[in-house]
Amino acid sequence: MKIHLAKKGEAGRDILPVLNTASLIEIDEEFGGLGEAIDAMKAEKGWRKATVRMVAILCNEGLTDEGEEPDLTAEKVKRMIHPSKIAEAGVACLAAINKGMRMEHKMKTEPRDPVLE
Repeated sequence: MKIHLAKKGEAGRDILPVLNTASLIEIDEEFGGLGEAIDAMKAEKGWRKATVRMVAILCNEGLTDEGEEPDLTAEKVKRMIHPSKIAEAGVACLAAINKGMRMEHKMKTEPRDPVLE
């Protein structure tokens, strides 16, 4: 799930957020850990600020994966993300975290055995 970022008056672009070791270390430094970052993004107050910071971190790694120089800061992201898209960007960040930590949920293809459950 990509995040759309655009400077005022420009069409912008879609960037794939990526969780890798580099972004994980940056999250540790910024938030104190991945769990704390997720909690901050889900908090009742301050979730927008936390989400913007996560977008900057994860999209910088997405830019690096595309062979570009990562230059996003939270300040830049605040001015490039549409207010109505912040929550959607948070969902994209959480999906990137799940993928990076190999926590994607997979559907069981075999029949359920109530005895074993």
